[in-house]
Amino acid sequence: MTTYTYKNITYQIVIKDEWDKNTQREEQILKDFKHCEQTHDYLTIKNRITNGIKWGWLIKIKNPH
Repeated sequence: MTTYTYKNITYQIVIKDEWDKNTQREEQILKDFKHCEQTHDYLTIKNRITNGIKWGWLIKIKNPH
């Protein structure tokens, strides 16, 4: 399971349409998020989270607390 945490909210990255490359694509998306953090591109992070949830490749994980 590939996850990304932003502002204390954890999201699961779920790619199901790239067959044997699903895990590789999930890891690339995580790298993209990390790159945006390093370059302080928070608008892109916000947009990708919004679109990822909308299109189903990003799922907000409820806090266990």
